[in-house]
Amino acid sequence: MNKTPFKVIYFGTPEFAIKPLEALLELSDVEVSAVVTKVDKPAKRGQRLTPPPVKVYAMERGIPVFQYESLKKEVKKFFLDIKPFGIISAGIVCAYGLIIPKEVLEFSPVGLINIHPSLLPRWRGAAPIERALLAGDKETGVSLMKLTEGLDQGPIYSSARCEILPNDTAGTLRERLSCLGASLLKENLKLILTGKLLPKPQSEEGVTYAEKIAKEEGLIDFAKESAEEIERKVRAFNPIPSAFTYLDGKRLKVLRAEVGTLGKSAKGYKPSQVIVAERGRFEVACKGASSILLKEVQLEGKRAMVVEEFLNGYKIKEGAFLGRYG
Repeated sequence: MNKTPFKVIYFGTPEFAIKPLEALLELSDVEVSAVVTKVDKPAKRGQRLTPPPVKVYAMERGIPVFQYESLKKEVKKFFLDIKPFGIISAGIVCAYGLIIPKEVLEFSPVGLINIHPSLLPRWRGAAPIERALLAGDKETGVSLMKLTEGLDQGPIYSSARCEILPNDTAGTLRERLSCLGASLLKENLKLILTGKLLPKPQSEEGVTYAEKIAKEEGLIDFAKESAEEIERKVRAFNPIPSAFTYLDGKRLKVLRAEVGTLGKSAKGYKPSQVIVAERGRFEVACKGASSILLKEVQLEGKRAMVVEEFLNGYKIKEGAFLGRYG
């Protein structure tokens, strides 16, 4: 029996990475020697330097924190920083956000164990949660994998499934997957560190890629997207970067929406044309004689409002067009 705790280095940055770190700290035979995260960045309107959530969490618990602008360029400094900790059994990675060079991938006996929020090989890449919602997937999950140089191509130690609920947003799904990843790590880490659980190669079938989300993707194209596709986009881009359109030349974020019922019966309405905007109902025509019912919106420069409240203060004529040129 190994009475000396296994030493690990944790690589993570956003809120999503806190639950797995918390799980590590609950393991009596594991010691988190240090946390590696991205550098503080200017945030919001004031552009004040803001530390990553994982840095705040680690420092509150007295865990040493190392930050690099580019781990690839500062790899020598990384090894100098962790040298005092002695032999490191493994690195644990969860939404770190920077390229990890080969030297770091191989710096410990086990290498780096990555918590990836999808059922690999589906949705390799930067935005698996958003892409799963956009595609209308019914389930997703978390994969515990050995990190390699290829993009999320490493062999899998274990995985866990998670149902995607009809009203899930990227925010709600991300929270559940973070908890699921923490549980998966807690259940399997000791088995991995002791060599009792070995990774198995990913299947070559069913490979898809989750490209990074661009803010411009949030623009709703009523002529090219059906109500079902728009509804999925609204959920996938909530809380950030938000799905949006334009109203009277101002950006209108759509925070919640449902597939409408008036599209098929509202003949003569073109996509992006307002079918109704009164008595708390804001419904817009979309592709294929479908319609989208907006439930919560935020007009540029204003706070978020449920549609009932929004329509009380903003009059929109039936037949008006939404969009940049509406």
